[in-house]
Amino acid sequence: MPLLAAGVMAATRSPRSRLVKLLLLSLFFSWLGDALPRLMSGDAGFLTMVGFFLLAQFVFIVALWPYRKSSVLGSPVFLVPYVAFFVMLLAVCGPKAGGLLGPVIVYGLALMTMAILSTGHGTLAGIGGAIFFVSDALIAVRSFSDIRLPEHGFLVMATYIAAQLLLAIAIVRQSHHEAE
Repeated sequence: MPLLAAGVMAATRSPRSRLVKLLLLSLFFSWLGDALPRLMSGDAGFLTMVGFFLLAQFVFIVALWPYRKSSVLGSPVFLVPYVAFFVMLLAVCGPKAGGLLGPVIVYGLALMTMAILSTGHGTLAGIGGAIFFVSDALIAVRSFSDIRLPEHGFLVMATYIAAQLLLAIAIVRQSHHEAE
């Protein structure tokens, strides 16, 4: 995430837009979610990861909220895949989440909201948001189910990096259009 943030900084000019600043803040929280749990063990590391990733999602929601009228939020038919994926994820992960079911639901709702709102920022951001939803779903499946996918860690990181990159590219492009 620091490399992606450096790329965003290099691709945008000061003073940076609110949207770019929020992107950078989200990347910072994502980086903390990646880095700090490595210094901890067990539940503390997992909860730290999820906590910082949740902050990153909330920042993305704030960043993308102004584009909500262009998103699928107002089109119930297009919301169905997001809601269905969320419900399926809860069905798979809920039974083993135990006392963490509440936080799992909150995180899942935040992630789904970010993915939906990302569609209002264009196709590239929408794809990035959807991939982010899948990436974090993979973490939930590994943590709260008996499903084991081959190369799971690679799949999580590949989708995570792709999602962040697509969202960053879309936001940088938007900042260039706003600067014109």
